[in-house]
Amino acid sequence: MRKRRHLALAATAIALALSVTPASAIYDSPTDQAPSALRDAVSAAEASNWVDARRILERHLNAHPSDADAWSLLGHVLRRSGDTRAAMVAYQRALAANPTHTAAMAYLGMAHVLRGERDQAVRLLAQIVSLCGEDCAATRALESVLGDPARADSVKLWR
Repeated sequence: MRKRRHLALAATAIALALSVTPASAIYDSPTDQAPSALRDAVSAAEASNWVDARRILERHLNAHPSDADAWSLLGHVLRRSGDTRAAMVAYQRALAANPTHTAAMAYLGMAHVLRGERDQAVRLLAQIVSLCGEDCAATRALESVLGDPARADSVKLWR
């Protein structure tokens, strides 16, 4: 029974590894290639206009409920607006839509750090490293916030 379980876990890990979207394809592409709603939301977020960014993203997500990038950005907007709990739900929705979304993992990890749940953040960091390595933006961002939680407000993984 244990051997069968280990084989199933190994098969799942291999399937996940084969389906991993490179981190560079998630947020490192120019925002001009993103849907216009996301470009508008990014512009609003960069101006710290959290109300407009949230409104744009919620409208977009009503039409595109499986858009992991939009869920991740909405989580960032919600957290920066002071609603960490709702932000964590948005990050989890991003990960439900794309389990390898390293930006959503990093943002979720940051939310855990801010809530004092460092162990959860460290587990997410290990997942990120296994997906995109030690030198990807999501790894560096979460490591930075683990080292200094005050840095969470300066992290932007959508560029």
